[in-house]
Amino acid sequence: LLMETETKMGRKSRVDPLSTLLDSPIKPKQINDKDDDRDAARNFSEEHLLLQKIAGDFVFESEDGEKEELSSRVICEGRFLVSSKTQTSADGEPLEHLSFVGFDSSKGHFQMFQFRQDVTWPKYWVGEYEDKEEEKLTFTNPNSKGESITISFSEEGGFTSAHTSEEGEPTEKVFELRKKRRR
Repeated sequence: LLMETETKMGRKSRVDPLSTLLDSPIKPKQINDKDDDRDAARNFSEEHLLLQKIAGDFVFESEDGEKEELSSRVICEGRFLVSSKTQTSADGEPLEHLSFVGFDSSKGHFQMFQFRQDVTWPKYWVGEYEDKEEEKLTFTNPNSKGESITISFSEEGGFTSAHTSEEGEPTEKVFELRKKRRR
């Protein structure tokens, strides 16, 4: 994702807004905590805090050599999450994903849009925070029968993602916090 900008004196430069965003702090300095706007979609909800639990830099590595690196940042004063994932198969072939997640205060559920490099349309998901004791967030695809993603949060940081396909075969992946890079 590149944008071309023109700087002073007619010089052109290339800007990569996604890289800039993912190099930014995991959480914004200012979080919207107001809930008195007449437009319910602008109001803070406790569910917005869940986005912070899946923000950060994570990695999943399977026994067969598959690797997924995920970077997520909370944006727009804590109301949305943007995630970039690079999935590398055992044969070294990379596949990139981009997701946007938000909580719709007026409708009372999460919404997620996923974009994949190998698919020409975005996937839309609707999410519910189902089990507050076990801390599970479940997304379903309203355009597909039986497809879901369940995110279970870990107390140590990180999370488990269980994806059930239309065929019903679930796959579970444990994403652990990636070691912090020194700057």
